[in-house]
Amino acid sequence: MRLGHKIMLGVLGAAVILTAAVYVYLNQNGRRIFNEQASLMTNRKVSVEAIRAALPAAVELDGLKVEGLLSARRVRVDLDAWALLGGKVHVLSAEVDTPDLVIDQSAVSGADEGKSGAAVQGASGAASASASSAVARPSSAPIILGQLTIRYGTIRFHSAANKRDFILEKVEAVLHQVPLDEATPVKTDLFVTASLEKINAPFVGHFLKAKGWLNWAARGMDVSAQAIDDNGHVGMDALLKGAGNDLQVTGTMRLAGSQQPQA
Repeated sequence: MRLGHKIMLGVLGAAVILTAAVYVYLNQNGRRIFNEQASLMTNRKVSVEAIRAALPAAVELDGLKVEGLLSARRVRVDLDAWALLGGKVHVLSAEVDTPDLVIDQSAVSGADEGKSGAAVQGASGAASASASSAVARPSSAPIILGQLTIRYGTIRFHSAANKRDFILEKVEAVLHQVPLDEATPVKTDLFVTASLEKINAPFVGHFLKAKGWLNWAARGMDVSAQAIDDNGHVGMDALLKGAGNDLQVTGTMRLAGSQQPQA
């Protein structure tokens, strides 16, 4: 037998053994390790109802819940198999079916106010806040998803000021470079489509499409967005640029009814 064939057979055998080991490991420890590691990485309580292996090196999760943020019927997660055998979860990419994401505006505002208050308290207060933050956060490097695909999702923006929820339905999205915590400043490239039917927007069009990037931790973004009706007419065409929690929106929109396009 030629040396090349022996090497190929050896690599194939190692791959089969590794795959079998991953399957056995997941069946025995996968759910517990995932819940622990995911909770640590996101600083939130994370749980799944069931977890099972999928080829070549992935897991499928049923009943995913991230406390106060997200629930999803099914998630497929592509993993680093070597890290998994070492007792750690390293997520390469994920596909999420029918997720329900809640973004609480009042919680975000409260966090921003807390930051301002700490600055006013002086050096001792800032040092105390930094020490508390250091204790709360894991020492490991931040985990960033290479790609996140969302199918038929729902996003609920809760506004305490307006005492109502703004709901995006039928969300389809592909995002690249997604941090798994809220404190890592990373530019996330995105392409999103969604239904605006439950928002009752004042402009023409109930189909939304948007593309650009978002940096959640730094409160920055550069996104172009359009709202289109069933006939392909553009009711809203906007460019959203933000930095440091300041957002500038420019563009035009056609109000519902007989109004002309407005700046």
